[in-house]
Amino acid sequence: MRKFLLLSLCTIATLTVFAQPQYFKGLGTSNSTFLLGNTSYASRSQMIFLPSDLGNPPAGTIQRIYFRYGSTGQATGNTLTDFEVRLLQTTAIAFPNTDNFFTGLTTVLTSPSYVIAPGTTGDWFAIELTNPFAYDPSQNLVVHTQMSASANQVFGTYGTNNTGQKLVSPNLTDTVGSLTSSTWQDFGFDFLLNGLDPSAAKLPAVSLYPNPTSNLLTVTIDGPSVSGNLVVRDMQGREMLRRRIEESGKTVINTGDWSTGSYWLIVETPEGHAYRQFLRQ
Repeated sequence: MRKFLLLSLCTIATLTVFAQPQYFKGLGTSNSTFLLGNTSYASRSQMIFLPSDLGNPPAGTIQRIYFRYGSTGQATGNTLTDFEVRLLQTTAIAFPNTDNFFTGLTTVLTSPSYVIAPGTTGDWFAIELTNPFAYDPSQNLVVHTQMSASANQVFGTYGTNNTGQKLVSPNLTDTVGSLTSSTWQDFGFDFLLNGLDPSAAKLPAVSLYPNPTSNLLTVTIDGPSVSGNLVVRDMQGREMLRRRIEESGKTVINTGDWSTGSYWLIVETPEGHAYRQFLRQ
């Protein structure tokens, strides 16, 4: 069973790995380092996704986004310096003037040092957003990533052929980019459950193991003693379990009688709520 690394919202962030996003575009096997790897060509990237590209998601709040490990550099992972993710919705189906970057985007994540854990070719990895983004299903989605440095220049991500949906530049300040990158990366996202508070950045690190699970799931809360509740909900928001956080910081949950699928674990404390997703298989 593979161990999954979970996001700790601190100065150094780590990408979270899950089974599969709720809504996604894919799946291709064209590998490219021109997104989260090679800064000589792609310190800055933008991609456009129509609702139909993503399976026609409903309205919701995007909490995390996903890309897929490619066939180069994936066993090492990567560390991105001054990493940013920005999102925009627009009725445009192409870049302004063919090759100009969109402006006016909303910053949903900034990190001085962002660590992508090593992974397996073809697997999804997730980026937890610090500022959840309201998604409008009547508009197209622009995804912007940028970094000032990349420790692993050959870190690749999978996708399909780029036919005008992706723009790259080696310069963070360029207003005009290049459409010559051959790969339009596979991309996906998860919605925040309706009624859940999106502020989850002020709590100790929460880890789940094993994830996916077929029976027992161990929840570990690192750091000082935390008081509050552990709550599990299915993807429709139904409450499956509620119990007090153990003083030891470690709680074992029996999922053996639950249906297969994705679930949310919510850590409720006086300081706020933290959210983690796990898969019952």
